[in-house]
Amino acid sequence: MEIPEFYGPVEGHRLGGAIGVQIPAAPGIYIWRRGIVSRPDAVATKRDLMDWIQNAVGRPYAILPELSVQRDPSAAEVGIRSGFLKISNVVVGGEDLSALKEQALQDLCGQDEARCAVYYTIYEGASLFGPVLYVGETDDLSERVAKHVSGASHLLVRIQSLGLTVDDLHLYYAVLEGWTPSQRQLLEQILTYVLVSPLVKRAG
Repeated sequence: MEIPEFYGPVEGHRLGGAIGVQIPAAPGIYIWRRGIVSRPDAVATKRDLMDWIQNAVGRPYAILPELSVQRDPSAAEVGIRSGFLKISNVVVGGEDLSALKEQALQDLCGQDEARCAVYYTIYEGASLFGPVLYVGETDDLSERVAKHVSGASHLLVRIQSLGLTVDDLHLYYAVLEGWTPSQRQLLEQILTYVLVSPLVKRAG
């Protein structure tokens, strides 16, 4: 069994030309990560850059529509179960900049050189270290990614519930030739647990 190699990132706005070309019709595992839409023209003015940043930071990482919580007296942690205390619309991440931070950003972005530095630092940081949203496995990477992008699967609805589009995401994938479906599902489940993927409804 060969050691697989992950490829990517493929930026969301480039997926149309990558499906079936860069992304093969082969079995594998794939990861969607939150990135940020590339918009180099955002450095044109202070207002353009402010709008681009506020749009990025104001959208959450996850929205959990309902949780049920039970306190187990014998355990040190709170467990999640149905039929107990219900918590609705738990939002993880996504918050506007404070007035103080917004003013500091405006002061910083008064010059062209500073705007470019701020833009590329945020874009590169989000591209390299954006959180994982979804892990999946498939017997045809090209077909599965195409379904996610077109809305033929439920993932696009979950992405849109966060105020995101496919353009906001980065795709990584690894070809797993010779792996059985159960072996791919095992890897999917382990990576989902390790990477804390909030859009996954059922791992493995």
